[in-house]
Amino acid sequence: MSVKRPSSPLSSGAESLETLDSKDLQKSVRTGQFASQLDALETAAVSGGGEAGGPESSAMQGLRQIAENADLSTPGQALAAIRESAQFLINSRINEKFREQEKVSDMVDELSEFVAEDPFLGTKLKKILERLKQK
Repeated sequence: MSVKRPSSPLSSGAESLETLDSKDLQKSVRTGQFASQLDALETAAVSGGGEAGGPESSAMQGLRQIAENADLSTPGQALAAIRESAQFLINSRINEKFREQEKVSDMVDELSEFVAEDPFLGTKLKKILERLKQK
């Protein structure tokens, strides 16, 4: 692991959020931890896992609540539920002190929209919601 050193000894070395490219973010969401988390949630939903005490229990509870309050047979409501679920999962990974920042909020909205419209991630998240709604 390498550490990026600041160019000036007086600067903090922290990069601004503006330097992040949305295509890079979308790629990391599709191939990174978010996709892995969806796989784990799908496995837990199929096996009936995610009960209290499990590693995915808070995520499963949040998704279950979203699924129960949505009409997944209606395309518009299904898309809204997928977007809300993605937003919930992304926000759960962000430190609380950063969640209220406008740039972070905009980024979460953009990533949630990407997940909802992505054929692979959106479909996978919808299947998870459908399974949770059935239980």
